[in-house]
Amino acid sequence: MTNSQVKTKSRRHATDNSDTPTYKSASGHKGTKINDNLQAFKRLESSLRSKDSLNPVYLFGIMQEQATLLQTLRKDVDENIKEKTKDKNKAKDTGNPEKMKKSKQKLDELKLVLKDINSQSNELMKNFLKAPQQLSQSKEAQEFINSYMESMYLSKSIRGLLDTETIKLLTKLEGVNLKSGTIKEAIDYIYKQDFTKWLDLPPAKRLLISSFVSQAVDNLDALLDALPRSLLPESIKSGQNIQMPFDKLNETPAYQMALSYTKNMPEIREYTRRQWQDTLTSSTELDSITTNALKKEGYNDEQIENLKKQHKFGKELLRKLFVLMHEGLKERTDNGDYQPWTENMATALSHGGRINIRIPALNETIDNPFDLTDWLGITVDGKMNSSPENGKAIFKRSFGTHYLTIDNAKGIFEEKGGQKAAVRAKLNSDTQLFGLNLAAGGFGKQDYNGKVIVPDGSHGHMFIGFRKPTAKNDGGLQIGVETTGPGVPSMVGYKHNMFSSEKTANPLSSFGGSKDDKHGVGKLDWNRVTLSELDSTDKNSPSWLNKLKEKDDMFQLQRSKGLANIYTLLGTRDEFEKRLNFDGVIDAPDDDADDD
Repeated sequence: MTNSQVKTKSRRHATDNSDTPTYKSASGHKGTKINDNLQAFKRLESSLRSKDSLNPVYLFGIMQEQATLLQTLRKDVDENIKEKTKDKNKAKDTGNPEKMKKSKQKLDELKLVLKDINSQSNELMKNFLKAPQQLSQSKEAQEFINSYMESMYLSKSIRGLLDTETIKLLTKLEGVNLKSGTIKEAIDYIYKQDFTKWLDLPPAKRLLISSFVSQAVDNLDALLDALPRSLLPESIKSGQNIQMPFDKLNETPAYQMALSYTKNMPEIREYTRRQWQDTLTSSTELDSITTNALKKEGYNDEQIENLKKQHKFGKELLRKLFVLMHEGLKERTDNGDYQPWTENMATALSHGGRINIRIPALNETIDNPFDLTDWLGITVDGKMNSSPENGKAIFKRSFGTHYLTIDNAKGIFEEKGGQKAAVRAKLNSDTQLFGLNLAAGGFGKQDYNGKVIVPDGSHGHMFIGFRKPTAKNDGGLQIGVETTGPGVPSMVGYKHNMFSSEKTANPLSSFGGSKDDKHGVGKLDWNRVTLSELDSTDKNSPSWLNKLKEKDDMFQLQRSKGLANIYTLLGTRDEFEKRLNFDGVIDAPDDDADDD
């Protein structure tokens, strides 16, 4: 970056941001500190307009002082936002509308301040990148860029992607060792098609790769044309296999995180639905190439046959589960009530989503505590369904970090999470924990690491927590889809063990998007099916169990006629109900073939 470029850019920046906002609702030591630093930043901006700003050494020194202030401001304002959010939630819980209104006002002001700080930080980062010689000698400037990129990736209130200008500046950067790495390293990483250590990469490096991948998916040719040829692998330089490493970019964790950061919810929801569709419709018939690939991965013929059986069994269980969700899934509102689920059903079990199914206490009509689990196939006559016929698909889990507290007399039906819940689930004799491995994305297909997708625990896993109903208390069935089974190697390097929790969970989802893309708030016991609500007061009407069986039979019949399909099953309740009562020609997209 030339001296004139630094000077011009900084002067323009100073002029554009001369009205740096003040945190008007500031009070106490923290608020005063934020305001003092905001004013100090404004004074530095003014000094950039002095005659000394013609001196590049002086100018870079001012930029370093700005960097220190912005880092402190970003941290303090972000922490203040978290505190005010807690105050707002507390006021809401205690029913104090006046305090809630004041907390919201302070929050809104803080968010505006943070938005401006982010804008200032982004511009300052670019200014540093335009001065590579000075940057290479400044630890303060390098630390600022590293810290800001890390915040862009990790902080929910700051998240964003690097823009095209920043990526182009990074391509010209030499002799500067940033945590993001270089564009060439990003391209090489993508080209290797190996994301198994993705979560081990520094956040700044994940940010750069995600930003690059996002632009590559939008317009690969334009991006490659804009890059110096020296950065490109030999096969791309020669025009060979250009699409080979890039045609699956939209499936990679880098792109899925980019989608999440840009909040592209329509694409996320549709991709998630398609992933589930591929999972539930993929055939267990494998061609010789896929079979040989599995053998190269270490599977023998018997193991491959077991994987086929597991997948076939899993598809049937999932189909019934989605039918059940259509019949009664509700989500909790802010005031604690439950209202009918309105999103597509695929979303409910994606992004770390879970559902709790409340099973009525036993009575003269239903006296078998295992009616629901027997129908779904989790149990057979009350015993775990680990038959060789289904490849022993259902297995016992040694731990699970979710637990249901149920007491009808006290009106309690609550989901608990975390380490204490894991201990209670293990010690409670009425609670059984099961697991079912899935083939998320389609059995026999290739994942973004080049491995064959099979129900091995690395390609999606279903947590099943069952507390049987008694004559005294309701029971419960917890269903949650996780990225990996316990102790199984993850596709991105996540470690799933008994110390896992919502806070330490893999940020990515097996079915696309991230855990932050959950519909609703995503708290414990957010999604629920209460089976007693399916019962009618008319004793001649079918029980909840028979209603579920009839609904599944109806779907299977319509599907056999081509009037409904799996894509429909994964859609909204309105879509599904229309197809169950439809008599025309289905127009839902894509093939819905099945091998069963």
